[in-house]
Amino acid sequence: MKHLILLFSFCLLSNFAIGQTSFHTFGSTPAVTELQVFPNPAVDYIQVSTNQDVERVAVFNLAGRKIKTYTYRAEDKYYVGDLPKGMYLVQLLGVQDRRLATRRISIR
Repeated sequence: MKHLILLFSFCLLSNFAIGQTSFHTFGSTPAVTELQVFPNPAVDYIQVSTNQDVERVAVFNLAGRKIKTYTYRAEDKYYVGDLPKGMYLVQLLGVQDRRLATRRISIR
């Protein structure tokens, strides 16, 4: 009986979790943006895959402190060669500083 209750609970919770991840409202377009920051690991420059929604690129250290901010322009390279080696977070921001994506990069 315990096994049956556990199995039922597991099925119920897994269906709930799947339902929550695939939820969207009718009449709205999905806000899925496939944005990439490359090369990773970076040495001197990073680039962002072309996307018309991006307006700014911000670089944060792992403590959450904003290190650099750039205005996004298609095909531009952003200089990060003056940063110490390590891991950083790159946030791609849209209109009114809406966060579109956050990517982790390594600088060597």
